[in-house]
Amino acid sequence: MGYISFSMPREIVLQFKDKGNIRNFIETGTYQGGTSFWAARHFEQVATVEIDPAISKATASKPDCPANIRFYVGNSKDVLPEMVKPLTGRSIFWLDGHWCNVTEMGKDMECPLMDEIRALAHLKDAVILIDDARAFLGPLPPPHNNADWPRIDEVFALLKQQYPDNLVTIADDVIYCIPPDLIGVYDADYVAQFERRFGQKNTGLLSRILNKK
Repeated sequence: MGYISFSMPREIVLQFKDKGNIRNFIETGTYQGGTSFWAARHFEQVATVEIDPAISKATASKPDCPANIRFYVGNSKDVLPEMVKPLTGRSIFWLDGHWCNVTEMGKDMECPLMDEIRALAHLKDAVILIDDARAFLGPLPPPHNNADWPRIDEVFALLKQQYPDNLVTIADDVIYCIPPDLIGVYDADYVAQFERRFGQKNTGLLSRILNKK
């Protein structure tokens, strides 16, 4: 799977953008705006949703808040259909709206990921990236309610059902769902990042992978 990353893989996102002529960036989980503010410098339109009104207001009120961000408040599974309606052109989605114990809001349904994915079923050329892949690999510790979290096989199955021709994979704690015309971008990046992911401090593992008969 590579390294655990605590931010969006910005370099490959920009590669997807350039190769796919992608205009829009949509995020679930605004929080303090680090991702959406960055995206606003590179995409024509950015939309982000936060379940906690106070967090959303504080972020939207920052003096350096870019003008091309549309802020939404609510549960992402309910708001996503509204967010995508005004969009024209192709989009990248960064799905990071699952509950992370920084607010009590959203705790009644910690992970609306499956509903988020279903809300995007009609967008066949979208690039979908899902943060925190590790959270779907097995049960989470308290205080999480594991009944609210799908397992990784369920996430993969839904993505492949909706997008049968897409590549669905994991790298650096991110789940990727990539349309056919952009798979080459991912493959080239994977080769370029192979040494970083598996070579440093893991030369034994790298050697075993490369020399496996």
